[in-house]
Amino acid sequence: MPTETLWVYPPNWNGYLTDHDGWKRIVLNIIFKHIGDNEVRAKVLDISSLQCTSGKTPIRTVIEKIMWDVHGSGYARLEWDRAGYPMIKEMSGQSDIDLMHSGGMADPGSSGDRTGDILISADASYDITIQVRLKDK
Repeated sequence: MPTETLWVYPPNWNGYLTDHDGWKRIVLNIIFKHIGDNEVRAKVLDISSLQCTSGKTPIRTVIEKIMWDVHGSGYARLEWDRAGYPMIKEMSGQSDIDLMHSGGMADPGSSGDRTGDILISADASYDITIQVRLKDK
């Protein structure tokens, strides 16, 4: 089963920019059922199809919250989609992290290197919810 990304907020987003003036935050629920093959750097967030409240396409993302349930003894790892694939978080078991009080976790890359897109690799089934703030500056 391939990775399934569900839009929690905006709810049931259909992919068209004309149905809203843009968003400040998005919430994704990512589900993967491990049946044999490991998942390697599957893109779970492509910000080129999104729009900030300013009407601009976001140039980076800031992760505010992550909630996860990784089944069995395996792992799931979130990474930024850029050179070197810097790790955001490696997860196992069931837990959550709230980064809002510290301003969130932004891609530390330089403006020409960072994409704001997020990748995932895993060797187990998982159910992960991510809250992301979109930045256009």
